[in-house]
Amino acid sequence: MASAPHRTGSHWRSREFHTQLLPGDVPMLVTVVERYDPVVAARHAKAAAAQRCPHCRGDLSEPVPDEVAATPRVHFAGEPTSDVTADSDLARTAHRAMAVVFEAIDGRRPVTQLNQLADLSVVRYVWAQTGSVRGQRVPSRIYSCHVRQPWEGIGEVFGVARVGSRRIAAYASRIELRPEGWRLAALRVL
Repeated sequence: MASAPHRTGSHWRSREFHTQLLPGDVPMLVTVVERYDPVVAARHAKAAAAQRCPHCRGDLSEPVPDEVAATPRVHFAGEPTSDVTADSDLARTAHRAMAVVFEAIDGRRPVTQLNQLADLSVVRYVWAQTGSVRGQRVPSRIYSCHVRQPWEGIGEVFGVARVGSRRIAAYASRIELRPEGWRLAALRVL
């Protein structure tokens, strides 16, 4: 973690994460640069010690219910190939799904509308994210949305968005082709 002074009581720091959407996927290196305020960090540390979420004040000591825990799913574990024929519906569906995700997070759209576009684990993840932006008047905005298709029937969606008025966040998603069409199979907003 590197930090450089920016203004009194505030610093910039960058963090690097190695992440995979699903086991077996190619690891990605994500670098996040954010403003770091020691006063806020101390408040968050105090909240963590009290087992409370610093944003929604929810109890973090409660175990995750069995029905919320993600169930393991079969996934493709092959190497990416260069001879994949890009699906014309993938980009349109991915952009629409990301718009619905961020509109649901900031409360402009019911989370239940994701049921047609995403797996249940993604719907639950988005539902859990909605509490952090409640009461904010600024809508989320997608700044970039990149789509690639490394395997037949599998797509990757990633980009940058403003989540409410609180922060700029990177997001990554896995989208899979099912008999009913393309569906979000995994999502993380960093």
